[in-house]
Amino acid sequence: MSQPLTWSDAFAVGHAGLDREHRALVDVINLVCNDADASLSETLGKLKVIATRHFDHENALIRAILACAGAHSEDAKRLATLGLDTLTHHIDEHGDRMDELDALIARSLSQGSPAREDLQHWFYGHAIKADAHLKTLFQFIRTDCPDLLAQLG
Repeated sequence: MSQPLTWSDAFAVGHAGLDREHRALVDVINLVCNDADASLSETLGKLKVIATRHFDHENALIRAILACAGAHSEDAKRLATLGLDTLTHHIDEHGDRMDELDALIARSLSQGSPAREDLQHWFYGHAIKADAHLKTLFQFIRTDCPDLLAQLG
C-alpha cells in the first residue's frame, strides 16, 4: 500500500467548487490506491468521471474569465495583465491530462493493480504545478474583481 494523499492547502486554488473537486480527486485516488475491497475497474471509472467533471468545470470558469476580459470593462483591463493566453493554454492542457489519466487507467487495469505513485504524481502535476496560476488568478479576482467572483459561482 502506498502512502495516502493528504489534503494540503497547496492543492487549493481559492475557488470553493474547484477546491471541493480537488478534495474529491484526492479521496478517490486514495480509494483506488488503498482500498482492497473496491473493484479496481469501478473505482478507476469513478476517478475518470470525477476528473472529467472537474476539468469541464475548470474550463467553463476559465472561459467565463476570458469572456469577461473581452468585455472592455475596468476589471477586464486588470485581468488582462495576468497573461490570459496562459489560461487558454491551460484549457488545452486538460486534454493532455485526461490522455495521461486514460493511459494510467489502462495500465492499471492490464496489470490488475493501480499505478499508485503515478496516479498521485498525476494529481500533483495538475493541482500544484498546472493550477498554480489559477491560485494567483482567483486571489487577484477575490481582491480586485469581487463582482466577477460572485458571477463565477
